[in-house]
Amino acid sequence: MSLTQSKNDALHIDKHKSTTPSNLLRTWLLTWEVYPILLVTGFLCLYRINTTEFNTDQAAIFSMARDAIRFGLFPITSNAASLGITNPPAVIYILLIPALFSANPLWAAVQQALLTTGAALLTYIFTRRYYGRLAGIVAALLYATATTTIHYGRFIWQQNMMSPFVILFMFALYWGVVDRRKGWFAPAVLLLGLLFQLHQSAALLVIPLFVAVVLAPKTIRWRDIVLAFVLLFILYFPYILWEVFSKASDLHAFSNLSQHEATGGNETLRFYRLFLSPYGQQPTIASSVTLKFVPWLSWLRYAIPLLLFAGIGSSSDLANTTRPASPAGYYYLAAPLFHFSYAWTLYTHRPFYCEGRRIIPALPARVELASLCSLRHRCPRCHWTTIRECGLSY
Repeated sequence: MSLTQSKNDALHIDKHKSTTPSNLLRTWLLTWEVYPILLVTGFLCLYRINTTEFNTDQAAIFSMARDAIRFGLFPITSNAASLGITNPPAVIYILLIPALFSANPLWAAVQQALLTTGAALLTYIFTRRYYGRLAGIVAALLYATATTTIHYGRFIWQQNMMSPFVILFMFALYWGVVDRRKGWFAPAVLLLGLLFQLHQSAALLVIPLFVAVVLAPKTIRWRDIVLAFVLLFILYFPYILWEVFSKASDLHAFSNLSQHEATGGNETLRFYRLFLSPYGQQPTIASSVTLKFVPWLSWLRYAIPLLLFAGIGSSSDLANTTRPASPAGYYYLAAPLFHFSYAWTLYTHRPFYCEGRRIIPALPARVELASLCSLRHRCPRCHWTTIRECGLSY
């Protein structure tokens, strides 16, 4: 079975054909590459999970979830952010699941590891769906074995939970723009609202949402808009109560932050390179077994960024198993380029200090872009100039 013959080996989900849930499940169960992806990601995220990080933030948010279960409380906020505001309660609702069964935060860490594993699987499904089978395998394995995935994908924290929801958000956008299906707008808005609750840096994801609305306006119905506002109101109703009781204290804090002078620096590329390929760094612990493998792993410091730039150059190929229903869909297939501009904007135009961990939402998509170098030219109508202009506009 060839990995590059996408039209011959495409799954039923890659085609616009009706299929029963049983056939769809059977098709996925027979997809062999799913198993090593799940095995690698699950092992790296769950191995010695009892030694994962558990500090002040982790204790605060898990104890709030546990107290909500024990005392029948309804959380309307979570912990305090470093910006001086009170975070929305989405992370508490997610942690209610492990807190319901045990007071041991270890199971919350296990849930986080499973979310990261799910993000790797979604990365494969998304990339295969729109860019080809081989690209999906490469993207998923790059994401599963990335140092930042292993580090941040093991302990409970708001930002660490964002990755699977980012992929689902991009699925919703592609459903409307590339597939020209209706009913995508409300889920996209709901996912964007959830991501913003997990971390405010997700506000930049409104840019691809706006581009999707511009490219596929006929797929949006009035009832989709109404449903989106209803779902968003339900999601934010507890936090709205907090703002009413606190006399909009967080809104005042945001207003004060927006008045600060934006700062910039040249650390953007360094942070992005660190998240993409940290293999050139020496372990800080002298007894670390990693020191023995540094000579063998140091070449990855240059190999992984080369894959990224090769993916940028190959994005004009746009190899996908199904053709978009309109030319606008081809433009949107260049969306992985958005995530680099996401990190660039976040770091070069910020009114406050922003650490490297703030580009966690871009982690799955950076490997999607790197995986595009495995594609062959299958879209003669798409030229690099068009893709570049579209990517820069994102």
